[in-house]
Amino acid sequence: MIAKPQPRDESREVVAEKPVDSDRDSLRVYLRDMGALGLLTREDEVRLAKQMEQGEHAILAALLGSPIATREILRLGLGLRDGEIRVKAILRDASEETELYDEEEAKRRALRLFAKLTRLDRSRQPDVKGDGNGASTSDRALRDEMLATVDQLRLSKEAIDRIVGDLRSRVERGHRRGDLPPAAQQELRKMSAEIQAGVRISDQAKAHLIKGNL
Repeated sequence: MIAKPQPRDESREVVAEKPVDSDRDSLRVYLRDMGALGLLTREDEVRLAKQMEQGEHAILAALLGSPIATREILRLGLGLRDGEIRVKAILRDASEETELYDEEEAKRRALRLFAKLTRLDRSRQPDVKGDGNGASTSDRALRDEMLATVDQLRLSKEAIDRIVGDLRSRVERGHRRGDLPPAAQQELRKMSAEIQAGVRISDQAKAHLIKGNL
């Protein structure tokens, strides 16, 4: 005689529980690290904010060293002029607007600076008198003036990230198509290394600022 299968006794089944020891250990490590940082003073916050700006300044300096990358910056001005981009989307001060903030005046000021940057970019001319660093004396002075103009714009970090991202996409497309000349490839490799250095400075300061505030 074949024995009938016994019904399962679900009350006796043991449900495996997710181990929580590892989660608790991770939380302890996180809290310990946060506690070791200490609260940031106002001076610390100002110092870290300046470091972030220094990193962004280095990124912009690298971008302006390349005509290809400079055109990516000027695209923002064209978008602003044509109404495709709002001031608050690209300018740092505009993102912190108050009741007294005049968006139209901010747009007119930004367009004047973009127009000046366009004129400076068009006036780039090769010069036989080099400064020993691969750039002519006149071109270096011109880049300094262009950088001062961009500094006056006070582009937001989001706008700078967008420029870098768009530029990387263009470079990747060029590599895939194989239509980047050797000179452009060398120019972009040098610029990419300089951008990464600026990104590291900015990101490290930002991370320290966030952790300190936590």
